[in-house]
Amino acid sequence: MNTNRKHSMTVSLGISIRDALQRLDDTGAGCLFVEEDGDFRGIITDTDLRRAILSGADLSTQATINEFPVVIQEEGPEDLKRAEEILNDSPYDVIPVVKDGKLVTFLTRESFRVAAPVVIMAGGRGKRLAPESEIVPKPLMPIHGKAIIEHLLDQFKAAGAKDIRIVVHHKAAMIQAYLSSHKHFIVEDEPLGTAGILRRLGISEDYFLTNCDIMVKTDLPRLMQFHHDGQYLITLVGATVKNVLSYGSCHLQAGRLQRVEEKPEHEYIANTGLYVINPEVRKYIPARRYDMTDLIDNVLTAGEKVGVYPVSGESWIDIGQWEEYRKVLAEWKKKE
Repeated sequence: MNTNRKHSMTVSLGISIRDALQRLDDTGAGCLFVEEDGDFRGIITDTDLRRAILSGADLSTQATINEFPVVIQEEGPEDLKRAEEILNDSPYDVIPVVKDGKLVTFLTRESFRVAAPVVIMAGGRGKRLAPESEIVPKPLMPIHGKAIIEHLLDQFKAAGAKDIRIVVHHKAAMIQAYLSSHKHFIVEDEPLGTAGILRRLGISEDYFLTNCDIMVKTDLPRLMQFHHDGQYLITLVGATVKNVLSYGSCHLQAGRLQRVEEKPEHEYIANTGLYVINPEVRKYIPARRYDMTDLIDNVLTAGEKVGVYPVSGESWIDIGQWEEYRKVLAEWKKKE
């Protein structure tokens, strides 16, 4: 959220109709937030102001405020979901976010849309899906009647993304022919790894970067806000994963068995392959093949900040290897 815009839309209790109307015209906003001694008191809407003027109200009188507007708390996915539904299905143009009686920020319909560019890495050979990937490139592997990359495009377009760039190399012509309606491709003359091409993108704002063989169900605008709030150079989305070993684990001490732990569970946060990238990372990328793991190590070594945005393991689909691909196909079949 643009803090300066929130500040320009905030007025003091007791503002006159004339001054409120002037502030609305200056900001181009549809409402103003009213505060008293730093506490949120309500909103003044453009509609109410103009209705008062048309009814003959004196412009020097105090503007009437709505003291009980719809608000949500600062945190909580259910509150955000409710706010999105209200904004989409009602005349509301803005919903204040209030915590402990203070105005924190505000939400509009655009708060739930993705304005940032998206880069899809679709140039790899997909060796873990060989030999099929030598015939059908990994981005075109089918899931539920669509290529995986089509599911990705649908996800980002549904979130409002307009600038989506697809990086291709292996069987680039086939991918371009299949996605003939998509016009923005970046063709690698030689494979540059999972991060090498980022040096050449020429994007001047923070952007989403995703592998082509994964999908992560998450709130993309909220992910971008997390990235901005933390002032991270890179934010990676991490899924909470639980693995159960197939065998008992032997715990030793001084060469002697202490106990056997039967099929132990290990929980960890896995890198999903979805990132938010600050364009300043390009200075850490050499002019050669380079991978994301190396870039992250380089950024951390330089003392820069890398954020981790956790999501549930159920929110992450990975078809990068046959076992996972078959699992995804089985899950889709259950939904039919």
